[in-house]
Amino acid sequence: MTTDKASENLALLRIFKKSYKEKYNTTIFSLGCIAHTFNNVVGDVLNWLLPTKKDKELVVNAINSEQLEEEEEEESRELISG
Repeated sequence: MTTDKASENLALLRIFKKSYKEKYNTTIFSLGCIAHTFNNVVGDVLNWLLPTKKDKELVVNAINSEQLEEEEEEESRELISG
């Protein structure tokens, strides 16, 4: 039996399993929908791999800082060589 992970489905499934076991003395196994599970896994992996807005800002700030340092060094060399 497959379901998604909505709480109503899980609660209903728990009740169903319990009553089925009492009535037929057997166990029902269930599995969350594999597409839903796969979607969650892919989403988590992408969130881990892809940079966040903050990550992008840090990279831009680092590049800008490096460029500013290079410009200041160039200005210093020009003043020294005069």
